[in-house]
Amino acid sequence: MSTIFMICILAWGGCQGNTNQEQPVSPPDLPKLSSKKYKVTNIKEYQEKVAELLPGDTIMLAQGIWKDCLFVFYGEGTQEKPITLTVEAYGKTTIEGNSNLKMYGNNLVVDGLFFTNGYSATEQLIEFRKGSSLTANNSVLKNCVIDSYSNPDKTKKDAWVNLWGRNNRVENCYFGTKTNLGVVLIIWPNGEGHNKNYHQITRNYFAGRPDLGVNGAETIRIGTSDYSKEVSGTIIKGNYFEYCNGETEMISIKSCENRIVENTFFECQGSVTLRHGNRNEVSANYFIGNYKANTGGVRVINEGHKIFNNYFYGCKGTTYRAPLNIMNGLPNSPDNGYHQVKDVEICFNTWVDCDLPWLLAFAKDDNQSLFPINTQIANNIVYSPNTSVLIKEYGNTKGITFSDNIAQSSRGFETGEGFIQQELSLIKDNIGYSFATSNVKSFSGFDYVITDINGRKRIDVKAIGCIDVNNNPTTIEQASKINCGPLWYRKYKQ
Repeated sequence: MSTIFMICILAWGGCQGNTNQEQPVSPPDLPKLSSKKYKVTNIKEYQEKVAELLPGDTIMLAQGIWKDCLFVFYGEGTQEKPITLTVEAYGKTTIEGNSNLKMYGNNLVVDGLFFTNGYSATEQLIEFRKGSSLTANNSVLKNCVIDSYSNPDKTKKDAWVNLWGRNNRVENCYFGTKTNLGVVLIIWPNGEGHNKNYHQITRNYFAGRPDLGVNGAETIRIGTSDYSKEVSGTIIKGNYFEYCNGETEMISIKSCENRIVENTFFECQGSVTLRHGNRNEVSANYFIGNYKANTGGVRVINEGHKIFNNYFYGCKGTTYRAPLNIMNGLPNSPDNGYHQVKDVEICFNTWVDCDLPWLLAFAKDDNQSLFPINTQIANNIVYSPNTSVLIKEYGNTKGITFSDNIAQSSRGFETGEGFIQQELSLIKDNIGYSFATSNVKSFSGFDYVITDINGRKRIDVKAIGCIDVNNNPTTIEQASKINCGPLWYRKYKQ
């Protein structure tokens, strides 16, 4: 046996797949162009067969419990004939104890793995690389589950999914109940071979992240402060986040040109935080606070961001977790500090029944003295008829331009330049959320806003707020617990 296969045998050689008499059900979506399918029953067989895999081949873990296994999955597939690692039966093949997975190569598919009853053998549970030079590219992690796979010592840190390389996807997976430190999913745009990676995170279900009370418990992080000027280009689209309360930064963006679009954040006590990096987009997301304490929205730092078509309902977060927080910058800020907000556009959003919806020029301390500049807040609706204060300015806001906003509080309509006094009405969407609407139309620019939050095409003269009620059909299916995550895993889909 060659050296590469010896890496994960001896100490973990007791790993076996326990079989029984029940007839397994094969996953329904194995590659149609597979050349060969190999079923393996223990880690030794796995390591022997993985070396033989050719484009179109599939290696299948036998039904049963695989305990204390260090999997290395590698190969050179093609787009038409990927190489697949899967299981004999969804939900009946589990990976337990202290296990992990490293993968490298091209056009690989990991389908249906189920990690439970244990915790990661290393600080990286699933890693799209092996060592510093072997990475996975054009590869997919799908229909997988990681549930309650946490170190019992909450201070011990590990990250469940680590994306390196380029053009990788994580789709229709379930990530639930991570109770120790460490990020659930990290994208690493760390320089050549990893920047401009254009990864896609779609239709996943993130659930049950308890508040750990310290930094380092994000649900998703894209980048690090050291590499925050790198372009990642990651898309986080159409995912469902439920009770993701780990820390203030639920999603922490620390790189450039990422898109957070069409997600649903349900009763999550944290915010989408544009912490470092520039030119990021946050659009067409639902932030459903449901009047729960600390439920947040979007926190804005750095420059060139576009935040539009979002809906905030019953968000009760304050300070860092406010429904909208635009922060001050730090003079001569280091990479891990607070850079000045500039060239930011916040338009066509709707806030309903949120406490203190907008915090402007917010500062951690007096050292953060660089106020936002060249920032536009336009064509938004704020409807909080039981709240007296809608906007709080912590510092100089002369660098913020307001136009065509409608804001109604218990005291009436917000007045002054950039605000319209126009009666609002409420309509409900197909799942019962209330949208505040107006018959006021906006003539101002923002040509990139061509649809509303539901994908209806906006006409040339756009309706203010995130929803444009017209005769055009909706084209976006709101992310929910029904349409996100693997179809075979029903734990939180009852």
